[in-house]
Amino acid sequence: MEEALLETVIKATGLPADQVRANLNSWIVQVGKSPKNLSIEDLREVLVHVLQNLFTEVLDEENPYIKISD
Repeated sequence: MEEALLETVIKATGLPADQVRANLNSWIVQVGKSPKNLSIEDLREVLVHVLQNLFTEVLDEENPYIKISD
């Protein structure tokens, strides 16, 4: 993915750009990719990784922001 496209994704979140950029870069590296030459398929892989981790945190009750009601 070109850096311009990555910036488009960052802006589209509507969240503080610096925080989103830092998180995205961290997640990209966790998946073993590079932010400099990320493809759209790589981005999908990163987002799947993020969602899987979030679901695991929620199910294990490790996420302080999301709780499953009984």
